[in-house]
Amino acid sequence: MNLRKQINSFKLHLDEVKKYATENDLIKGYNIPRFYIDEDGITKQIVNKQELINYHFLVNDFNMGWNKYKIIISIMNNSIYSCTCNCKLFKYNKSCYHIAAVYTNYANNLFNDIYDDSILYKDFINRYKSDDNTDKNVIKKEVFVDTNFVLNRYDSSSEIHFDTELKISIGTKRMYSLLNHSNNFYHVYDRQEGEYKFGKEFTYNPKLHFFSKQNDRLIKEIKIFILNSNNIGYNRALERFLEFLDTNHIKFKVNNHAIESVLEGSPLNTLISKEKDNYLIKFDYDNIYPITSDFEYAYCNGNVYHLNKQEKSVLEDIYDNQLKEIKVSKNELNVFSNGLLKIIKNNVIVDESASEEIKINSLSETELYFDIARDAIKAKVIFDYKNDKINYFDENNSIIRDIEKENEVIAKLTSYGFNINDNKIVLNDIDLEVEFIENGLKELANDYKIFTTEKFNNIKIRKKTNVSSSFGIGSDNIFKYDFSLDNINSDELVNIFKNMKAKKKYFRLKNGDILNLEDDNLKELEDLTEEMNFTDEEIINGRGTIQKYRAIYLDSLRQNKFKNVNTNNLFDDFIKNFYEFKDAKLSISEDELKVLRDYQVTGVKWLYNIHKTGFGGILADEMGLGKTIQTIYYIKQILLEDKDAKFLIVVPTSLVYNWKHEFEMYGENIPVSIVSGTKNLRKKLIEKNKNVFITSYGQLREDEDLYKDKSFHTMFIDEAQSIKNYVAGITKVVKGIKAGTKFALTGTPLENSPLELWSIFDYIMPGYLSTAEKFRAKYRITDFDDNANMLLDNLNKQIRPFILRRKKMDVTKDLPEKMENNIFVELTDEQKKIYVAELEKVKKEIDDILKQGGEKKAAFLILPLLTKLRQICIDPKIVYPKYTGGSNKIDSLIYAIKENIANGNKILIFTSFKEAMNDVIGHLEKEDIPYYTISGEVASKERMRRVNEFNERKDSAVFLIMLKAGGTGLNLASASTVIHLDLWWNPQAENQATDRAHRIGQTKTVEVIHIIANGTIEEKILELQKKKLKLSEKLIDGEIRDKDILSSLSEKDIRELLSNENKD
Repeated sequence: MNLRKQINSFKLHLDEVKKYATENDLIKGYNIPRFYIDEDGITKQIVNKQELINYHFLVNDFNMGWNKYKIIISIMNNSIYSCTCNCKLFKYNKSCYHIAAVYTNYANNLFNDIYDDSILYKDFINRYKSDDNTDKNVIKKEVFVDTNFVLNRYDSSSEIHFDTELKISIGTKRMYSLLNHSNNFYHVYDRQEGEYKFGKEFTYNPKLHFFSKQNDRLIKEIKIFILNSNNIGYNRALERFLEFLDTNHIKFKVNNHAIESVLEGSPLNTLISKEKDNYLIKFDYDNIYPITSDFEYAYCNGNVYHLNKQEKSVLEDIYDNQLKEIKVSKNELNVFSNGLLKIIKNNVIVDESASEEIKINSLSETELYFDIARDAIKAKVIFDYKNDKINYFDENNSIIRDIEKENEVIAKLTSYGFNINDNKIVLNDIDLEVEFIENGLKELANDYKIFTTEKFNNIKIRKKTNVSSSFGIGSDNIFKYDFSLDNINSDELVNIFKNMKAKKKYFRLKNGDILNLEDDNLKELEDLTEEMNFTDEEIINGRGTIQKYRAIYLDSLRQNKFKNVNTNNLFDDFIKNFYEFKDAKLSISEDELKVLRDYQVTGVKWLYNIHKTGFGGILADEMGLGKTIQTIYYIKQILLEDKDAKFLIVVPTSLVYNWKHEFEMYGENIPVSIVSGTKNLRKKLIEKNKNVFITSYGQLREDEDLYKDKSFHTMFIDEAQSIKNYVAGITKVVKGIKAGTKFALTGTPLENSPLELWSIFDYIMPGYLSTAEKFRAKYRITDFDDNANMLLDNLNKQIRPFILRRKKMDVTKDLPEKMENNIFVELTDEQKKIYVAELEKVKKEIDDILKQGGEKKAAFLILPLLTKLRQICIDPKIVYPKYTGGSNKIDSLIYAIKENIANGNKILIFTSFKEAMNDVIGHLEKEDIPYYTISGEVASKERMRRVNEFNERKDSAVFLIMLKAGGTGLNLASASTVIHLDLWWNPQAENQATDRAHRIGQTKTVEVIHIIANGTIEEKILELQKKKLKLSEKLIDGEIRDKDILSSLSEKDIRELLSNENKD
């Protein structure tokens, strides 16, 4: 309840309304319910330069002859200005209860009161305060009610009427008439406050008295009845009151006959006889008198009857037209029997002359027959009308059927799922069939006779199924499987699994049995075939061979998920040998292995074991731990066994000569061919008798045709995140190269989503993680809830054997600490104005783009808009060349550079924008600070020259590097400070860039500085980075493990990026 409106408005303006309604008017008006009042509109006018609001109402007053009275209450300055009513009372007295009725019901609509909350609190507390004088130790007395309701018939010259006489007395001992005091009593009763004195021996006080539940309901019904008492003859109020009396077993009288209950049905008696070819229908209604005008209640021979809609319509027609009899021809008999006769049949006597054609028998019994036909339950319904048996669909005009009872039977069947079509009653939903067989039959048997066929009785509902799955490696070293079910043909499994995927609960086997699809054993087998990516043909065969590397995956499933998987000894030995990769014996001499650190030796053994067991793997060591040297030593090991073995290494263009340099240092005796130059030259280089071929991703794509007939012993791809987009052209080319063993090298196998990891696995072991569609559907992680964590944990167990991941902090005790430092800077005033203006513009444009194209189509259109905001955060001059308002971020950068140079440190600065690099170069030249640069147009050889020169310098210098061009493959361990001028969407790309300095060979603590513009899109990017890092930690670093990251942003992510407005 809104106390401000319903308590305070009423009370605050009560004195104002008393000018137009006396105390008695208020009491009487209160008893007029709201549904008797109609709102009739609002008009406004100006009076003395102030607004006057006129509220118009219509009050239906049944006490004054069913008239409607017009009331206008005018409000000015939230007070009553005037009230008018067109009734006679107001005309002569200038007050009436119609105005009181409107005020009582609509006070909360008339005023717009604003209150001090202290007033509200006081009203609220006082509303429920206890009266200490009455509540403590007071036992309320019951108020009794005596009711004497009489209907007396009287005849006028034109028609018969019933007059009503209602006598109501209430009291605790002596009884007092209620009707003489009704207005004052109901004023106290409805409000449950105050008191009213009936006489010397009874003063009603709701705090001292109570009514029983039935009498309480009776008092409320009497109020409604009294409000309509002046027009009681044939209206709804009488029907309602009679219904209430009957429902609550309250006796009343009609013509001095005591009525204990109202009878249902029509009292009309009918006699049917035959005269020649016609049937004579005689109606006897001489003693029937309608109590209500619509014939819903009628009086006959000392009883009151309640007629349904059809019965009262028939009686009204007969009564109004004074029909004593009608004739029905033989041709009309069918219409009569199926229409009128069904309505009046309860009191019909059929003369012997018409008994052959018209039979009125009661429905004595119902028989239900059930059979199985075409994978459905078929029902037949037979009704027994005293030895006349009729099928539900039969048409027999000689028997008057009890359609209501017949329909009850059909309704029960349809409630179990049966459908009626083409004169058949069929249940063809197998889930509902089981429910019907197990429960429905028993329930129907309580009311009807049940008959079932032998075929129906032979149905078995199989709740449990025995399932066994066997996997093994044969003497031919082929991975085989075999599974069987309890007397179920394997050719039915595909359809069984399809129904399970459709969330069906049951499946009908060819032998008629019904299989429970929610059985745990069956569900496990379905999950197993899904996880192992079996085709329909393989499932139907129930046995076959699969790729051997699936054995490791199966082993993880067997340990963590499936209990009904059996394996043979060769399988178990195979798994054991795989997991003991640390014990693999290398042929490389111990002196030669001394070059490697212990963890690098372990890595070489792991690569070798992966190869020996016929699998593929991802060497995912953190940047700077020597994935390249481990690869070279693996190649050395293989060449000791097979001197003619061929190896293909695919790397980013910027790293081609870095790999050449590494081979010169650690594999100088291995013949290496750098596949570069013109296409003709590359073709000749590929044909050379070399062991190792190094090419770039770009050149591999151009040379796809040159590799079609080539097959390599082992293939490596460096910076394997280059194939994270599984639909990209280069990804398809890489996966199309033939090699006995495939390895991926990357410090960041997962940057944005698990699907990137799937793409790499699809290269090293196609099919191991199922299809892209199934994988994406299963691992679409939006939040790290319990379900997502469970999925990622299971995925980790599946991929863990094939990923070797070590972090610097775990394997290199001598690696210095890395210190992260986020510096938040405010935009300058001018910078802030430009940012806010651009932000509003970007928001509008993005809204338009999203509405037109959706998230995926819009991603590439949105990127330039967000990029502009990021550039303004660095320096608006990048976007608007004429801008001269300065940049706090650039100022902070130059300050940090000067401070580090003063301390003798070398500095790496990473940015995503060439314009920002040029901006910083201008400041460095102005300050006379030595610098180097690497951007996309710098050739590989020149990069190596600049890197070497920078590392060999004895004094401080700055190396400016474009993030995507030089974030990987460079060794810049001579620098000890890394500054990220702007934030990139993907934190892994920044980490890789940082690891140019924080790597083996570093002797100083490395400080990593992010300069972040406060209150801008950069803060949102920082939050997004944290989310991406969490996913990586779950799968890669937590012992589990850039097409641009923008393409994976949802609309919600995009809007959140723009939610942080930099405003004063």
